Amino acid sequence: MKGKKFLCAAFAVLAVALGFAACEKEEESDPNKGFGDPAVITAEVANHDASAVAEQVASVSAMIGTKSYGTAEYADGKFTINLADEVPSSVLAKYPYDSRTVKEYSSDSNAMVAFVEVAAYDKSGKKVGVVEWLGIDNLDTAYATITYMYADRDFSIDISTMAGVLGACSNMRYFTYSVTFKEGWNILIRKYEDRAEFNAQQNCTKYAYSYNYYTVGASGAGKPTDYEWLIRKP
Repeated sequence: MKGKKFLCAAFAVLAVALGFAACEKEEESDPNKGFGDPAVITAEVANHDASAVAEQVASVSAMIGTKSYGTAEYADGKFTINLADEVPSSVLAKYPYDSRTVKEYSSDSNAMVAFVEVAAYDKSGKKVGVVEWLGIDNLDTAYATITYMYADRDFSIDISTMAGVLGACSNMRYFTYSVTFKEGWNILIRKYEDRAEFNAQQNCTKYAYSYNYYTVGASGAGKPTDYEWLIRKP
């Protein structure tokens, strides 16, 4: 009897351990962990108290063109927008590829998408601001932004290339794409960087830039703490 009790206890401990391990594995495999549900925009505006624009804001809307696909009350710099379940094909457009080379590395170059702008409105319904999710360390030589994007199908782009070279000192563009989009809402991270070291080496008067695109979970995407919500004039 004691042996059976011991075995039951051992199995119970093992089951609990396996349960914890499964939960940890599930959490690690969740690409949106920390960034939140891509179908829900939850924000706390970092410069709310210091912004004259924020004082006027009563509501925010997730805009695609002139139409709203989710609206929420803006209170004390906080809001949560539940994005619409579907976006009509009439407002979608083919993904804006930076070059023919990048397009060739898309798993489906016919994919249709739309990007959201979070617009801020006063009590009368007048647009008074735009709310953006930006990289904290934005400098003259680097810029990062997070955008909510709707896709009509699953597709991916995986490439690192250089394009736009018209001469030794012409504008050069380096592209890195590590994106996997799912049908529906996605979070797209875009980083732009001035390649100052190249400009200095070539003694160029024009500039070289890096354009880097990631979806959450990709190496290079960063952590949620690398970004903050800010409000500005439209």
